[in-house]
Amino acid sequence: MIDGKFDVIFRGQIVKGRELNEVKNNLVSLFKSSLSAVEPLFSGADIKIKKSLDYSTAMKYQSALKQAGALAIISEVIVVKAKANFMMPDDEAETNATTANSNDVSVEKQSSIKQSIPEKVNQTETPSSDNSSLTVAEVGSQLMPDKIYEKRDVDTSDLSLANVGERILPAKAKENHPTPSIDHLSLENL
Repeated sequence: MIDGKFDVIFRGQIVKGRELNEVKNNLVSLFKSSLSAVEPLFSGADIKIKKSLDYSTAMKYQSALKQAGALAIISEVIVVKAKANFMMPDDEAETNATTANSNDVSVEKQSSIKQSIPEKVNQTETPSSDNSSLTVAEVGSQLMPDKIYEKRDVDTSDLSLANVGERILPAKAKENHPTPSIDHLSLENL
């Protein structure tokens, strides 16, 4: 079984050979929702249908969507653990004791999953990249350092080499098979 948590994501793609209106109506009945609520699913943006599922449950949702005519993908949720230091005055320590129970805090919030309309994934935020400090290496230059292998002391004193043409495996014992009787066979002239 595959471990981890997975999201079921829909990008507005439908199964080949299916009509768009048919798929929309199927999703209306699947989600028990209205057509106006299903319309935003076909915007082309990544929309999380279900969040933080185990793999087998995510596969069931993907299969149900495919039967309705919608092509969904399964994406693994990557949870980043960060160390948090909670420093607070003694007065607030008792009231916030439940907040500061653990030193490991999950960056991704666990929220309740909406049953009817999923949330859109924000794709407009892209990290800015400054490539001014990047350079290109000369042709033929070595980019990675040589691998350094650990020297191991292996005792090979009891090993030997065979001579060229020498049989390495022991000879197989010759098997004696009984000679078949052909006395009952005869040749006819045609």
